[in-house]
Amino acid sequence: DDLELVVNEIIPKLSNKNPKIQIAASAGLTHLVHHFGINIPLKNIFSPIEKIAQSTNAGVRTEAMNFYKELYKWMGEAVASFTSKLKDAQIKDLEKTYEEFKNSGE
Repeated sequence: DDLELVVNEIIPKLSNKNPKIQIAASAGLTHLVHHFGINIPLKNIFSPIEKIAQSTNAGVRTEAMNFYKELYKWMGEAVASFTSKLKDAQIKDLEKTYEEFKNSGE
């Protein structure tokens, strides 16, 4: 299907050496989740997103975290099973954001 083709084109860009390309790829995936929810094929996304969440580039890390935050809006607490390899500080930041989402009704 078309969404799968788009996702499969974006995923390799997450491994690009240029941080701007990694940021754009992650933002693209976040945008797809925002508009199509969990109807996009997620299975191949989590490993590269986890990897860029550990990047030394703050912009890359931030965009990876934005992906998880958007995914939470669609999956709820189930997204936690995909964040276990993140650093403790990142998990705490996500949990704080998730609480804010709950309290705001998002």
